[in-house]
Formats: sequence, structure tokens, C-alpha cells
Amino acid sequence: MLESRLIRNGWKFERFAGSVRGDTVISRALVLQFDDGDGKYQSYPFRIIIKEGPGETTKTGAITPKGSATDTVDTRVPFETFLESMIELRDWLRERQPRIEQQRWDEQMERYHRKQGRRE
Repeated sequence: MLESRLIRNGWKFERFAGSVRGDTVISRALVLQFDDGDGKYQSYPFRIIIKEGPGETTKTGAITPKGSATDTVDTRVPFETFLESMIELRDWLRERQPRIEQQRWDEQMERYHRKQGRRE
């Protein structure tokens, strides 16, 4: 499935996120892309790009980039390495997702109770 859907130039997955550290809003972007450069990068067709820079919080609480990224990692990997990495990530998430969701729930409930003026 992965091979038939991804082995096409132009495939791209982008995910935006961020965090707030004190008064500083940090924006992050993850880009996974298939681009063999018209054969130039045939041995390393997958690009993994991570960007971080200043961000701003929207009215809904989302974090969006504010200007250009200040730090960028852009690397190319062969198909086998990309596939191994995605399988490893999937396994890591399967194991840890319940704990991550519980922590998120606990934090949301704590914020809710703080807004209500009580802690439980």
C-alpha cells in the first residue's frame, strides 16, 4: 500500500504544530515528501523536513508560523530507510498513544477546573 501510494513525485504530507514557552510562541512544521528530482535523487527520493521558528496563537488556540523558520533540517533518505522509520514511528505511537491521550485529557480537565475556580 505504501509503495503504490507514495512512489509518485509530488506526494507530500505536512503537519503544523507548536508550543508556548513562557511568552514565546514556537511554530513547528513537519514535511514528508517524495521527490526524486527527475531522477537526480533516485537513490534518496524521500525528503524529511523539520522547521521551527516564531509563531502566533490564533483565536481558536492553534499555532501558526509568523515569518520564516529560524531552524530547518532537510534531509533525503532512501525508500528502505523511510519505510523503516515510518514502521518504527507507528509502533512507538501504538505503544504510547493511550498514555499521551490520558495526559492530554488530564491537562484539559485541570485547565477546565482552573477556569471554573476549583481543582479536583
